[in-house]
Amino acid sequence: MDKQEAVALVRRSLPKFATAGLPPVGADAISAVQPKRIASLWAGMGNVWQLNVTSTAGAPPLSIVAKRVELPAVCTSISDQRKKDSYDVEASFYSRGHAERLIAAGAVVPFPLHVEHRPGEGVTICMTRVEGRSSHPGDSVAFVAWLAKLHATYWGYRADEACGGGAGGGLQAQGCYWHLDTRPEEHARMGSSGWMGRLRLAARAIDLRLKADPLQVHRHRTTVCAAMTTAWCTAVRTTTCTAACTAP
Repeated sequence: MDKQEAVALVRRSLPKFATAGLPPVGADAISAVQPKRIASLWAGMGNVWQLNVTSTAGAPPLSIVAKRVELPAVCTSISDQRKKDSYDVEASFYSRGHAERLIAAGAVVPFPLHVEHRPGEGVTICMTRVEGRSSHPGDSVAFVAWLAKLHATYWGYRADEACGGGAGGGLQAQGCYWHLDTRPEEHARMGSSGWMGRLRLAARAIDLRLKADPLQVHRHRTTVCAAMTTAWCTAVRTTTCTAACTAP
């Protein structure tokens, strides 16, 4: 991302500054925007940028985050298609009020400032930074409390509504990273003997039973063991924690 692109994104984000709790900055008061790449995305599909803004109004420098995703026109693998779908859902998460809904429930997520979404082609999301440390006492407790607020916000019928086509929808009806429909290659590689073979034979029935369960909820896409400890704050800070999906 060059400086001209960075300035344009900051200007488009300015109308949401006050609502997001950022100090107001006039478009004419921006003196410079310095983009800094802070993370790369899966499969080389883009980058996360920190946009450092200075102004002529005497206000202290501030920073926002821009996630720019470049999606392939044609996906040649199930894995790439899964990632592509995930980024489309992430755009819906930020553009259809889900981030604001979680913030209102006390679950900290970045506040969306600007979303550009070309379904199947590319996504640019500008958002506030979420400050945090890479490790601190009680981080596991804080993480579980955050998950509880997420699940309470999207439990049962609320999950169904969030998967609809209305203003408050747009999330995946089935988007869990490990659901069987998106893992046929791994399923085919499972052994045919012992407990692994028995699990392989039972996998489809287990999958259908989970799908039929009425107690569905939206889940955070990076709810894995690594994210539950010291990596949690870093995950939030680099905005990899946003695309929700339904899972039992």
